[in-house]
Amino acid sequence: MKKENKIGTYRKNQKGFGFVKIDEQEEEIYIARENSLNALNGDTVSIEILQEANREKDKKAEGKIVKIIRHEKDTVVGTFQKSRNFGFVVPDDQNFGTDIFISKSNWGKARNNHKVMVKITQYPKKEKNAEGKIIEVLGGVNEAGVDMLSLIKQYELPYKFPEEVVAEAKSFGNEIDKKDIQNRKDLRKDIIFTIDGEDAKDLDDAIHVEKLSNGNYKLDVHIADVSYYVREKSELDKDAYLRGTSIYMLGRVIPMLPRELSNGICSLNAGQDRYTLSCSMEITPKAKIVNSDIYKAVINVKERMNYTDVQKILDKSDEKILKKYEKYIKDFELMAELAKDGVNVRFIELMPIGQGKEKHTLKEAEVKHILSETYGTIRPCVEKLGSGPAYYRKIDGFEGKIGFISAISHKFCSGCNRVRMTADGFLKPCLQYETGMDLRTLLRDGVSDAELKAQIEMTITQKPKCHHFGEINEPKQTDHRGMSEIGG
Repeated sequence: MKKENKIGTYRKNQKGFGFVKIDEQEEEIYIARENSLNALNGDTVSIEILQEANREKDKKAEGKIVKIIRHEKDTVVGTFQKSRNFGFVVPDDQNFGTDIFISKSNWGKARNNHKVMVKITQYPKKEKNAEGKIIEVLGGVNEAGVDMLSLIKQYELPYKFPEEVVAEAKSFGNEIDKKDIQNRKDLRKDIIFTIDGEDAKDLDDAIHVEKLSNGNYKLDVHIADVSYYVREKSELDKDAYLRGTSIYMLGRVIPMLPRELSNGICSLNAGQDRYTLSCSMEITPKAKIVNSDIYKAVINVKERMNYTDVQKILDKSDEKILKKYEKYIKDFELMAELAKDGVNVRFIELMPIGQGKEKHTLKEAEVKHILSETYGTIRPCVEKLGSGPAYYRKIDGFEGKIGFISAISHKFCSGCNRVRMTADGFLKPCLQYETGMDLRTLLRDGVSDAELKAQIEMTITQKPKCHHFGEINEPKQTDHRGMSEIGG
């Protein structure tokens, strides 16, 4: 009896082979280069199973693409390479699978080594490349900002806000609605600071520290109460749900909320009343939290500080700065006093991913040797800190502890409780492998919360038993992207 063909999504590797994901119940099916039918990364395809999976021999199922049902992309971002009468665009996505031929009539205003967006007019067939037409010139490869713009276009990042979302953000103005003050702790007389980078525009957290009569510290952390303005099912809420997060790029941020909101009423600007969600903690000199409370508050930040000036105050290295913030010096010294004891340090072994493959770094044993030679004997730490893969050691005379995450020296795969979400919405259960779940597509297709939860749970349960970084025969499905592409 002839087996029924299966439909799934093709994920192509830059080496030519690929994998097809059928559904949440099945593992990916390996597709050799010669069986790919020139399918491109992300295409929906119909496949014939050539060989069933053999779990006892740890072999994946193998298949053959017999039909391309739908191409995922009709536009591609890449670098234009020009010759006399024709040109090619080399896609930024190395897994795309083919350069794109551009006839002279379809160059437009593109010049050699321009970053461009191409509309695909003919998909690849047999040994023939895809063909296309340049529809947008982004700029020269070395021009400032073009690399970031290319990423935005390549991953279809939503860098513009709909008019109705911007209008809703503007409707709140820049002053709080005072009718809610009665429902909040009024902390506007407290000495509260924001401390951020000098160029920061959205100031979303602030702190206050004081010394209590019992010798403990009171630390207040205030976070801008965005939920007061972004109400469920509002235009702002629906748009933020689709975005999921702010996207931080080199020299550029694509915010989750319009700047009218994030830099305005939801920014803890100095001298302005602002609503916050706040947490107060009582902390001992040994950095133990003995009491805490979470509540809604209204605050008024006294000064907008930056890291450089705060460091100058603590170092007493700049008379001008010391004079400017004279009345707050004791507050900053108190913050430093609280941070001095009980600070934990963690060493993480660099994994051989992207540029990490080219660097020689210290392993756990080498770090321990240096620390013990410098500070004394490193002893086991009895107490468990956090739920992550790090384990901790102590040095006599130090309140803080030293943590080690030694993914290479001591594989902790069996106890690993980490997964990673890439910038393009792909959930990876292990850094080494390409396998995972495309959550962005699921969300854009309108999947329910219950279905999304089930997909995430299924992906997590499929975490590989062990990574094989550095081994001679690494698995075929090893992810060859750098950490900046993966998201870390």
